[in-house]
Amino acid sequence: PAAAFPIRTRDPGTGIFSGSAAVGRVVFNEASGGGADVSTLMLPAAVLYSPTTNSAFGIELPYVERRLSTAAGSEVTRGVGDLMLLGRYKFFSRPAAGRWDQASVQLGMSVPTGATDRQLNLAVHEPVRRAVQPGTGTTDVVFDVAGGRFTTRYNLAGSISYRRRNGGGSVQLGDELTAST
Repeated sequence: PAAAFPIRTRDPGTGIFSGSAAVGRVVFNEASGGGADVSTLMLPAAVLYSPTTNSAFGIELPYVERRLSTAAGSEVTRGVGDLMLLGRYKFFSRPAAGRWDQASVQLGMSVPTGATDRQLNLAVHEPVRRAVQPGTGTTDVVFDVAGGRFTTRYNLAGSISYRRRNGGGSVQLGDELTAST
């Protein structure tokens, strides 16, 4: 019965199960500031191994495409992003008739494998140039807490994620707090 109701984290469809799996997702976001707009399309692919229905380990490697738009024009950078090492643990699981309530934690470490030196033809400030690169150039730690109720009729899930950025050159990108449902 536990395999029928996997736990869900930031990426729906990649819960904890028993065995191994390859999964993907699509992430799109936009940011603006200083006369520049940056849109990001990220296609992370993950390989996960779950020795039990309460734990999973894996790696995630994204393909990243970022578009920079300014009054002077636009440019696109593409490439492999930073590798993420993941560990998940389901700490709460309560089955009931027709539903399953679950909660988990995930700890990840992002390793700077993506390019940070792509040349741009547009004249932009260093923070903007850095934001357009496929990689971050930093080793970051990510902590997620996720939970949900899964039924035969609906799924209701949410997560809170905190990303601690650790250095990386003359420009410091800020930490990141994300909530999703």
